[in-house]
Amino acid sequence: MRAPLLRTTIAAALALAAPAAIAGLAPPASMQECNTRCQVAQTECQIRCDGDAACARKCHDQARACVGRCTADGGGD
Repeated sequence: MRAPLLRTTIAAALALAAPAAIAGLAPPASMQECNTRCQVAQTECQIRCDGDAACARKCHDQARACVGRCTADGGGD
C-alpha cells in the first residue's frame, strides 16, 4: 500500500521541480546529455500544461533556451 503513495509523492515533487529545472539547468558532462535533459524537462512541462497552448509555448521557449545554454558552453564545465 505504501509504494503507490510513495511513487505518487515522488512524481508530484518532480512535476513541481521541472519548471525550475528548465529555467536553470546546470550543464552536465556532455552536450548530448545536456540536450536530452532539456528535452525531458520540456516533455514533463508540457504534460503538466494539460493542453493549455500558452503554457506549452512557454515550455517550448524554456527548452530552446536550455538547449542554447548547452550549445553555448559545449554541454560541459
